[in-house]
Amino acid sequence: MERWVPEVRGKIDYYELSTPLSTRHFANFDWGEIYGLAPVPERFRLDCLGPRTPVPGLYLTGVDTVILGVTGALFGGALAASAILGRNLMGATSRQRPA
Repeated sequence: MERWVPEVRGKIDYYELSTPLSTRHFANFDWGEIYGLAPVPERFRLDCLGPRTPVPGLYLTGVDTVILGVTGALFGGALAASAILGRNLMGATSRQRPA
């Protein structure tokens, strides 16, 4: 870090590095994955991923319904809410500013 951001020199008390091997060891995931399904192209072509299920009233959310990571979990929640409410909550909206 100090090599690329010299201003932090002497200001770091602790640091830690994590790799897929760390995840495999601590979380007991065989291949070091941390977010569920593997991020391979085939995953994104699966029809079963998404908020709707064949069970009435059962909706899915989280990283495996959209994309990986925290942002994926947020989008998964928005997609599930959109499916439940029957309207797109992620669409752009126009707002007028008060005069």
